[in-house]
Amino acid sequence: MPVSSARVYSFHKQIHALFTNEQLERGLHTLDALRGDERMRAFLKWIRKQPSASLPRIRKSRELRQ
Repeated sequence: MPVSSARVYSFHKQIHALFTNEQLERGLHTLDALRGDERMRAFLKWIRKQPSASLPRIRKSRELRQ
């Protein structure tokens, strides 16, 4: 199943909205590790239900905003 560029963009934005670069470097540097995170699983479950061409608004997590 082809993945739209909008979907890839949303996935990339969500990664940086949830995690710092240091967190990604330390342990979340593979797709399996990202898929294993509870917050990312919730996003993936939600994004699958959205139209493939949609660009949802992505906000930084509360933890990263502080």
